[in-house]
Amino acid sequence: MDPAAGVPKQRAKDAIETVASKYPTVSFMDRAAYKKMLTGTVDMLLAFIAALLGLAVVIALVGVANTLTLSVVERTQENGVLRAVGLTRGRTRAMLAVEAVLMALVGALLGMGLGAAVSAGAMSFLNGMGGEFVVVLPWGRLGVILGVAGVAALAASVLPARRAVSRPVVEASIRGRLPLRRAIG
Repeated sequence: MDPAAGVPKQRAKDAIETVASKYPTVSFMDRAAYKKMLTGTVDMLLAFIAALLGLAVVIALVGVANTLTLSVVERTQENGVLRAVGLTRGRTRAMLAVEAVLMALVGALLGMGLGAAVSAGAMSFLNGMGGEFVVVLPWGRLGVILGVAGVAALAASVLPARRAVSRPVVEASIRGRLPLRRAIG
């Protein structure tokens, strides 16, 4: 709002603040103060979301380890056959590590895409309320998150890989056939 002709901005601001001070629920701010207030609120919300992200990473680690463990259990016979034809223990571990990293990176990329879309929608909403906000993607931070997701997936793949290579090759390769033979014979 511009003051009347011939009235200095500071004098107009002081007059409005004097009137507004009578009402405790009314606050007077210019555009810069309003933007700073909204930015502070968004920063606090981002800190909360970062804490939730940390919790989600821990839950994702458990999910990746659980999925890999189920995969190892379901593919015991396949792993046994692969090892019988020459796949080494190290390559078996590497195969499971790659599988874990792919799962984690796909999940992280989908989460980042969804987060960027929600952020763009929120900024559009705030711009509709009279703000001048833009979505800024922190590429460095996003890269760090992808790196942490990859390293965390590698850590989550250790125990399932240990289980996969601990079984003797012969026992693992005939595991699926034993119940059928007992049922028939």
